[in-house]
Amino acid sequence: MVFTRGKEWKHIRSSASKQIVPQRVANYAPGLCEIGDGFVEYVRRKRGPDGLLEDVSSALVKWAFQGIGFMVTHWHPQIWVMKEKYDKVVEAINSGVVNETKATSMMEQWLIEGNFSQKEALNLSCDIMAAGIDTSSNTATFLLHEVAKQPELQEKLYRETATCSSWSAKND
Repeated sequence: MVFTRGKEWKHIRSSASKQIVPQRVANYAPGLCEIGDGFVEYVRRKRGPDGLLEDVSSALVKWAFQGIGFMVTHWHPQIWVMKEKYDKVVEAINSGVVNETKATSMMEQWLIEGNFSQKEALNLSCDIMAAGIDTSSNTATFLLHEVAKQPELQEKLYRETATCSSWSAKND
């Protein structure tokens, strides 16, 4: 998608956008919460004696990589593993094992719906991974910086996240 233009770009973009609507993204919430919980545990383990994490930016890139990879492949986000997942999805679709109700990832949905060729679905998965990782980690870095500058928001944010996060119940 990165190197396309005109009608081809419009087709790919509009078809891919159907997967990124609140109703569909909500299906990823349990897995994303698990990744978020893992990130919190990672930060707890890696903090120094002063309670600070030395390289927050790198930690957020890893968090974003896992989250975006989970949404795109519903499996390991490494590119070499993504190709294996892709091959298994194509095989399942061709054998009739996978249908729309069983799809678990964006890549599976794109292949099942038939709006993309197999090559387009794999390329789009890689494009979304590349774009989503930087966007997510940079946005989270900026958000954390802004929250850190405003202590009155920190308590409010903690209370709000405590109502919907499993890690808060374990650590109150």
